[in-house]
Amino acid sequence: EGDKLHALKMLASNKDAGTIIGRAGATINKMQQASGSRIRVSNAHEYFPGTGDRVVLVTGPLECVASGVGAVLNELYRDSESYQQNAPNGEAADTLTINLLVPEMSCGLIIGKGGENIRRMVEESGAKIQCVNLPFLSFRAARDHSHSLA
Repeated sequence: EGDKLHALKMLASNKDAGTIIGRAGATINKMQQASGSRIRVSNAHEYFPGTGDRVVLVTGPLECVASGVGAVLNELYRDSESYQQNAPNGEAADTLTINLLVPEMSCGLIIGKGGENIRRMVEESGAKIQCVNLPFLSFRAARDHSHSLA
């Protein structure tokens, strides 16, 4: 099972996609090498249907995907913190929102019986988590900047 490939898809704004890729691909290459995962970002102007967001796909063995996603989130968090520090008062949001694409049939597993799984994730992470059924199913997690994502 260690060789089994896993995948995680999330949505990213153009700005966040640029942060993930980095200048001349330096950031994405560094994250791939460190995590052992493969990280791909859809091309500019290639958006997930019904959104203005690009798709970030992280693939590989489970541990590598977890490490790759962690690296992506940490990079976005660092960029968000930098924006917070440099933005004029009141212009910066106080949360980092991540949209994960989840197959509709998997939403029940995320929520759990009587909401127990999602409630435990909220308690352990401090994140606000929502499953939203749109033309696609999105799993949203927003975290206050006063906590570390690592």
